[in-house]
Amino acid sequence: MCYNAPVSISVFTLGIICLGIILSRKLYFFSIFYFLIIIMQLLEYFAHISLTNNDSKLNKLTASFALLVLVLQPVVFCLYASLIKYKNIDFFYKIFPFIILFIAISIKLYKNALSTNTLHMSYINKGCNSNVCRLEWSFLKSNYFLSCIFIFLYFAIITFTGTYLGVSKYFYNSFIVLIFLLALSLVYMTFIDKLPFDKHLIESFGSIWCIMATVVGPFAVFLSN
Repeated sequence: MCYNAPVSISVFTLGIICLGIILSRKLYFFSIFYFLIIIMQLLEYFAHISLTNNDSKLNKLTASFALLVLVLQPVVFCLYASLIKYKNIDFFYKIFPFIILFIAISIKLYKNALSTNTLHMSYINKGCNSNVCRLEWSFLKSNYFLSCIFIFLYFAIITFTGTYLGVSKYFYNSFIVLIFLLALSLVYMTFIDKLPFDKHLIESFGSIWCIMATVVGPFAVFLSN
């Protein structure tokens, strides 16, 4: 993820520019997917600001919205694809129970984070320089079992929707990039940052969004040219 506030807001600005170009080319379906990626950088900007200023209220609010956006990403994508883009009601009925389960797990995860006082953002490396320091989504460590189910359903809903409905090449290629970047970021944190793999695997899930916002937008702009 982006390692300080200026980088986060710069990546968000780049994302807005790419989003405008993508919208001008009438790639509305992909635009929704990409918007829910770049909005994370705005939230991470406020997370960095809250940590710099020791603003616990802003930090908690940012973490709450980050979790909400995570929930919306697969749900909005699935609903838009099945009901608006492809108008496949049969698929909607098949995927709907999994959406309900995903939302229920998300609510439980949110309540657990509240009860364990982990509904906040922090730094992955507690001793890092605040100018170069990546964020940890601490709310994902409130319950590792629930977080594993949450992440599994997150990818399962997106993958099943994309495979079943045969989504556009822009989304398919971007999702392949997402999976690759997730694996790459985890390898980087384990061998370069030397963070304990088992401890940080879950809460470092957010590390892909900065790279996704930076890469996927220009990637889609280039492909759609």
